[in-house]
Amino acid sequence: MTKPRILIIVNVDWFFMSHRLPIAQAARDAGYDVHVATALTLAPTDIEQHGFTLHPLDIDRRSTSAWQGLKLFMTLRRLMIALKPDVVHLVTIKPVLLGGLAARMARVPRVIAAVSGLGFVFTARGLRAAARRVMVSNLYRLALARIGVRVVFQNDDDQSLLQ
Repeated sequence: MTKPRILIIVNVDWFFMSHRLPIAQAARDAGYDVHVATALTLAPTDIEQHGFTLHPLDIDRRSTSAWQGLKLFMTLRRLMIALKPDVVHLVTIKPVLLGGLAARMARVPRVIAAVSGLGFVFTARGLRAAARRVMVSNLYRLALARIGVRVVFQNDDDQSLLQ
């Protein structure tokens, strides 16, 4: 019998190490095969030494390029199709949005999305910011509004705004 598999996707490795390492360790200790997909700023062994399989990603967390977003979405979709995870845990805005869409298309049965903050898109003012808010709100809806998805908010105001 194979172990259940969890794929944790976070924008950068140091954030994984500081905020999601205990979750990954608990999943490993519960019998999961733990995979971590993230951009690398630390040595790859920092994650691999914990017994996790690392999948380096090309994520520029500051970029708003549609082309970069499409490339990341396609990479995540391919990774999910190849790994066939039982659970995907998405952390930070780009992984939640693009990973949520990829998980939907790859038919991942369970998704946990951790929304730590909605970012500048929801605080910026002006016409361009309003257009981005509409687009991002629709992406959230597409990525997260389905059976098998659980969303964890760290800020009650963010939860109220998205609901």
